Amino acid sequence: MKRFFSCLIVVLLLLSGCGSPEPRESRTVVVTIWPVYDWVCALLGDQAGDWDVTLLCDGSTDLHSYQPSVADIVKISTCDLFLCVGGESDAWVEDALQGAVNPDMQVLSLLELLGDQALQEEPLEGMQPEEAEEASDEHIWLSLKNAEIFCGVIADALSDLLPERAAVFAENLAAYQARLAGLDARYQE
Repeated sequence: MKRFFSCLIVVLLLLSGCGSPEPRESRTVVVTIWPVYDWVCALLGDQAGDWDVTLLCDGSTDLHSYQPSVADIVKISTCDLFLCVGGESDAWVEDALQGAVNPDMQVLSLLELLGDQALQEEPLEGMQPEEAEEASDEHIWLSLKNAEIFCGVIADALSDLLPERAAVFAENLAAYQARLAGLDARYQE
């Protein structure tokens, strides 16, 4: 089945690429959840119009049961930057990336970025034995301190894609991280 979808994606991409190649006017970013989408848009700031940013889990489906459509897989396979949470909820990501046709695509998994700093889920009464096994808590976007870390890495990735605008992304990052730090200070109070 995986092979079928990979072949289908390649055929669709080849058919859509017929004709003369056009110069790339914009860069594409695909994200799995809304908080990451919001961070990307904040970091792009006034430059957002020059980018194609796609949110996959737009609230019409549950993140934990999301499965990408063929159109989603095509969008992922050709994007410049793909951002996902990682973990079990994003188990479909590995299969979707197998058909990637953009050899320069950057992939950022938030759980991988945190590594050992990610909190572990605590088993709760009533959980099935396989659910009670220790796993990373995938709700890492809820931490304002984590958001500051993620935004720094995302700004670096955007700067890698468009180095001539790195200063703009750095400025937007500083402003957004200041907002996050202010929110965290209010939360701590």
